[in-house]
Amino acid sequence: ADIMQHVQEAVANEVARVEAAGHSPASPSARGPASPAPSGTDALTPEEAARYDGLVHAMQRDSATYCDEPDDAAAYGRWRADFDLGARRREVEGIMRGNSFMAELHHRIVPLIVDYDAFWTRYFYRLHCLEVAEGFVPSVPEEEAQGPGEGEDPLTSPLPM
Repeated sequence: ADIMQHVQEAVANEVARVEAAGHSPASPSARGPASPAPSGTDALTPEEAARYDGLVHAMQRDSATYCDEPDDAAAYGRWRADFDLGARRREVEGIMRGNSFMAELHHRIVPLIVDYDAFWTRYFYRLHCLEVAEGFVPSVPEEEAQGPGEGEDPLTSPLPM
């Protein structure tokens, strides 16, 4: 447990350093393709797009996004079975080009704290969970089969409005 706390603190420190260096994820120059509209949705209203961007930026600043194994190992395993990081290569490149915060954070913690595959796989899983919670993509049927309150995860539970 101590090593994970140390890793989380190290990532949190790197996030703070990246932000202090002027690479704030909320700055217009850092937005780029870091938070595209979720696939499978109609065009978002400006208010919805701003809310979505804010949620993505908060997720990007959370050290748990990159350092922690997801709490729900079964749901993560189901999602991971269909996930192909190689197929997301262009999206990763776009994020790295268009979002200076993510590029700098990636540079500082990969591979010293977490490897490339873990960094991006966890990132896209957290993004998926955010999109499920916001109703942009359907949840996995096994997740829906759980009764209310069973196995609730803050990443997949609906957010209060």
